[in-house]
Amino acid sequence: MQVRWLFGHPYTEIHDSYQGEEIKLGPFYIGFCMETNSSQIDLNERASEMVERYGRIKHCKLEGLGSIRSDFFAARG
Repeated sequence: MQVRWLFGHPYTEIHDSYQGEEIKLGPFYIGFCMETNSSQIDLNERASEMVERYGRIKHCKLEGLGSIRSDFFAARG
């Protein structure tokens, strides 16, 4: 399982339905990360805690949690 922030790729329903800060790779537009409100940030944080807790029980390797947690702090401002 992978937990990620929602990313709006061009020519997708998410891209057409939401807004966010655009991301470019050189001169190319590759989409945007969705703007999230504080309640969604809280839900994302709770989900990551559940994944971490049950990952230990099921002996699953959990990668990238540090970057997810740092994104929480950045999103909260």
